This record gives sequence, structure tokens and C-alpha cells, in this order.
Amino acid sequence: MRACFGLFGDRGPGSTSAVDPSVAGPLKQACEQDADAGVTLAQLIYAMIKGKDAFVGDGQFDDKGLVAYLRSHLEAHEMSAVIAAVTRYNNRATEPALKLCADEPDSARLAVLCGDEILTVDLLRLGTSETVQGVGAAEETQNGGMEASVISDREYVDALRVMDSSGRGETIINALERNILGELSEEEDFLEVGVGTGIVTNAISKNFKRTSIVEINPDLMTHINFLPEMVFHESVINVKLPVGRYDLVLCSDVFYRFSIEEITQAVLRLRAGLKRTGVLAIVMTAPRNTYHELCSFFDINYTNSGHIQKVLNDLGVSYKSISEADRYICERREEFSALCRFFIAMDCDPAQTGSVRRLDGNQFLEDFLHRSKKDKGYEIVVEHDLLWLTGAD
Repeated sequence: MRACFGLFGDRGPGSTSAVDPSVAGPLKQACEQDADAGVTLAQLIYAMIKGKDAFVGDGQFDDKGLVAYLRSHLEAHEMSAVIAAVTRYNNRATEPALKLCADEPDSARLAVLCGDEILTVDLLRLGTSETVQGVGAAEETQNGGMEASVISDREYVDALRVMDSSGRGETIINALERNILGELSEEEDFLEVGVGTGIVTNAISKNFKRTSIVEINPDLMTHINFLPEMVFHESVINVKLPVGRYDLVLCSDVFYRFSIEEITQAVLRLRAGLKRTGVLAIVMTAPRNTYHELCSFFDINYTNSGHIQKVLNDLGVSYKSISEADRYICERREEFSALCRFFIAMDCDPAQTGSVRRLDGNQFLEDFLHRSKKDKGYEIVVEHDLLWLTGAD
């Protein structure tokens, strides 16, 4: 990332100084270990945390000193990503971080778009809601389609909060531990395709000596709390992986809006990266239950585990599968509506959602909310299929 290199040298036209090597030593050394692959923001953050003595002599993580130092060397949107990661690492939003993001609209926006719930909630509490809510506000699509396919940043944060409070990721982690991790011949190299919020990646990586990541969106790397062995900032369709290297390749909730041909190409690439005894695990939502009812109305062909099964069957490979379900319960109607709109926006093809007449879409969503009302609140059941196959039949 351009700004990360700028920490250690010339920032290009207009640059006035470079960082004092005696101050940035631990950062520089840690990041340069993987210089050939490019210094990522995740590596920078990891080096910051591990090399915190470079900033504070007594070894304590001094928020004010760190903010002041980085603020002088990073641009606003880059600074916000660093702050988002550090506050997540500390499991709290520090006052200097809040002050910085409240003063700089770009920082507040990026905190929201990165899904940093801790930081965003406190930003809202501090009265910056206009800044936070003003990005990507829901609006009618150009062709008059259903507005449920576009969500505001506040709704995005609400949806993530509900999913986190419901144990999002734990179901997948437990399924992997029960069915796959204990059966692996080796636990040397793990490849995660798609970081998401980092919950699954961070948990599963602890079982392996080395973890590499395929993630096309560099901003999502702020969710990682370790230093990856390799990072591929490419689409899973085009990524060039080392052949026969990985003991486990995990591809969780990645193939939404992929065609059958694209899924096939990706599966072949990922499988080629496995050791002969390695396992490729794919997690996708299943075409069952209330989640399916919601998404299939707006996009009858939304990608689900049925498409993965078709690809594997067409390739003639053997695989196993199990099903798991998450129940998301919201006490407030507004939160549940935000969660439904989140699923529609993330998992359905905009071309299809845009073809749904606004009146029909609004009426369906209203009816769906009414049917989802239970004793404890509003509930939607999201069922996942975990499918796995080895590097060789």
C-alpha cells in the first residue's frame, strides 16, 4: 500500500521528511520481512502492536503518542483504518481515536464502511451521526427498483451488530473443528479466501504454523490480528497460488454473484493449491429456511450452496457436506429491517433487485417482517452448508 511505504521513506512530490529510523525500527524490520509481496496495512498494524516499544519507552501502548505519530505520516483515510484496527485490537474505542475520527469526516466514513462497530457506535454517541449516516444513504435505484437493495451506513452497522451478538462465525468455527481440523494429516499451511470480519480467519489460523490470505479488498485486512505469511490482493478467479502447498483452504461466503463458470474456475484453482491430503472447505448459505424466502424474492438465482454442489458434481469430485443454522433475533423492528436489507444488498444481484417493482418489494418486506415476529422479537434463520473435498480423490 502506498502510504505504508511512505512511512519509511519518500512520500513522493511534496514530501518534506522521512521517518527517523531509530523510531520506526521495529515497524520497518517487521514489514520488510515480506517486502517482496508489498507492505500491507495489516502488516503495518501488526508491527505497530508488536513493536510498540518503538513508540513508548516503558512498553505501554500510549494512544495519544501513537495517534500523534501516525497522524503526521498518514493521510486521513489511511489513519482511520489504522485507528479502526487498533481500537478493535484493544476492544475499545479510545478517546484520541474518537476525537480524530470525529474531526475528519473521511475517517468516520471509513470506520463505518470497514464495519468497525465499536468505533462507529461511539462516533454516533459523540454526535457525529450526520457524518456517519450521510454516506450511501438508501435511495431508489435509477430504474425505479426496490430500494431494499441499497442500505445506509447506519443500517450496515446495525446489521453487523445483530450478527455479532448472535455469535456470527462461531457456528462455522465449531463445524470446522468438529469435522475437518481433527482429520487433517498436517497443520502447516492455511489459506483463507475472503477475510470478512476476520472472526473465522483469526480463530482458525491459531491451529496452523502459517496462514495466507486471498482478499481483493485491502481495507478488510484491518480485521486480522496476526501477520499473514502471504497476502494475495486478487480475485479468487485469477489468483495464482503455489501448487500443492496448503493443508486447508477455506472459502466462506465468497461466491455470491458468481456464475457457475466462475465458481468452477475458482474451485479448480483452489484445489490445485492443496496438498494431496489437504482439504478445500466451502461455506455457502443454503436454499432453505427464511433467509432463502427473503433473498429468492429479490433474486431468484442468488448464489447458494446448490450452485456449489452442481459445480462439484459436474467436476466429478467426491465431497462431504453438513448443514448448520444461525438464528438472528432482533428486539426492534428497525434492526430487523436493517438486517434484511443487509442480506439483500450483499447477497443478491443488483440487476435483479432493481427489476423488482418498488411497490411489490416494499409490500413483500412488510409482510416478511410481520411473519418473522416471534415471542422474543423478530427472527430470521440463515442455514449454511459446509462442503469439503480433498486434494486428490
